[in-house]
Amino acid sequence: MANLSATCPICQADNPLDTNQSDGEEIYCCYCQSPVIARKVDRYTWVLVDIDEDRKTHIRKAAKKAEAKSEEEGMSKAFQEFEFDDSGGHGGGKKGGGH
Repeated sequence: MANLSATCPICQADNPLDTNQSDGEEIYCCYCQSPVIARKVDRYTWVLVDIDEDRKTHIRKAAKKAEAKSEEEGMSKAFQEFEFDDSGGHGGGKKGGGH
């Protein structure tokens, strides 16, 4: 079994991690006692992230996701408002748009 550890982003101390550590769990550095977030990279690799940086990253991801959803909904609405005319043309506008 591998010894799991990660470096504190605040004081650079090596912190042993529990084998049943949860990804995203808030823990405290064993040396400086700063709160940090444990992030799992792969089965045996973990990183500790400054809690403030983790929150900023989460907020940025949430904002990007909301922006993408808003753009997607706007495009979907625009496509719903666009209808093809009965003559088979693909001109813009509503049916019977004065062609």
